Amino acid sequence: MTARDSVVPSPLLAAGSPAGLYVASPDGRLVDCNDELARLLGYGSREEALASAELLLGGCLASGAGGAAGAKAPSTSANEGFLTRRDGSAVRVMRTETLTEARGERLVVGAIVDLSSSRCTEDRRRELSEELRQAQKMEAVGRLAGGIAHDYNNLLAIILNYTSLVMEELDERSPVQKDLAEIKRAAQRAASLTRQLLTVSRRGLAQPVVLDLRDVVRGMDGALRAAVGGAVELAIALGPSGCRVLADAGQLEQVVMNLALNARDAMQDGGRLSIEARAVRVGAAGGLHDAHPAIPPGRYARLVVSDTGSGMSDDVRTRAFEPFFTTKPRGKGTGLGLATVYGIVKQWRGYIELASQPGEGTRV
Repeated sequence: MTARDSVVPSPLLAAGSPAGLYVASPDGRLVDCNDELARLLGYGSREEALASAELLLGGCLASGAGGAAGAKAPSTSANEGFLTRRDGSAVRVMRTETLTEARGERLVVGAIVDLSSSRCTEDRRRELSEELRQAQKMEAVGRLAGGIAHDYNNLLAIILNYTSLVMEELDERSPVQKDLAEIKRAAQRAASLTRQLLTVSRRGLAQPVVLDLRDVVRGMDGALRAAVGGAVELAIALGPSGCRVLADAGQLEQVVMNLALNARDAMQDGGRLSIEARAVRVGAAGGLHDAHPAIPPGRYARLVVSDTGSGMSDDVRTRAFEPFFTTKPRGKGTGLGLATVYGIVKQWRGYIELASQPGEGTRV
């Protein structure tokens, strides 16, 4: 009679335990196990694992239990290590085992906990906590910027209106006309900045229409090539199926152009800028959902802009979407490019992520 025949399956092993539970013979062969252990080992069911003649729980306490009769073996062990799965891959586990006897036969009762999944869950919890903190900070800064922009917009409207009135009253040949024109241009540039701030705070005026993201990118081909210059190779990839979104066409163009200009500035010695627009589906599990668990399942339009530039340090990356934050020299940037992108994406209930490492480029 074999050990498997002599042991009545334990109700504990049949229960829905989060750990892999098992009983093994002295040579490491399974006598009984639960479904969770079968899953950890790469089998479809408990019955399939138990029926496998090749399955051995190598490295278990049982391997030391088959020595000379009367030899004193340790009764309990606990260690962290790797478990080899059916496909040859290894998974990091915590393993606890106890040596016992049943009907005169030595057996090992053990439990295995998958540390890789628990650690991934903890890492993801920390990531989500950081994402929430960043979103709250962006919301607060955006509200402040939006409030200031609204007040400045009113003041600039007065300056522009009175400047235009004075210019109309004066003779066109008056030497003051040139000065007034400079005042008007400066006020218009300031008004443009306040519009960007209102976009950051998601309070800007927009005209939403249903459009295909691929058409937006396709229509910008010439403007993008002129903006990035000849030293940067531009590659545009468009998906085969419709990529419809409800958004403001001008704002989407601003998103694409801002990201392209940021990429160009990161490639002072030239490089490659890739822009991809396609429809994707986020499922309930696997693929994109595993990589982006905060995104509800469904069909989405995805825009990816990546470059081969200098990349960002962790400190810069965590602040990249903040209004007025810039690493460019004074006078070379307003610090509103990526902040505007963030505001537009959030205004249309989208999701945005930035991945970057020094020397490895950036992907948004």
